[in-house]
Amino acid sequence: MDVLIDRNLTEHTYDELKATEMETLIKQKYFPLLKALQESFNQQSDAQ
Repeated sequence: MDVLIDRNLTEHTYDELKATEMETLIKQKYFPLLKALQESFNQQSDAQ
């Protein structure tokens, strides 16, 4: 749920520092989680 909160906080933010912080969060936190989810779905799909 953190991703939804962070997304809502930055939806209309034009602060460069906040944008940079969000970029870092996406790269370090959210992308790896989404990648792992994708891999899990792929494994489940391949098993069927």
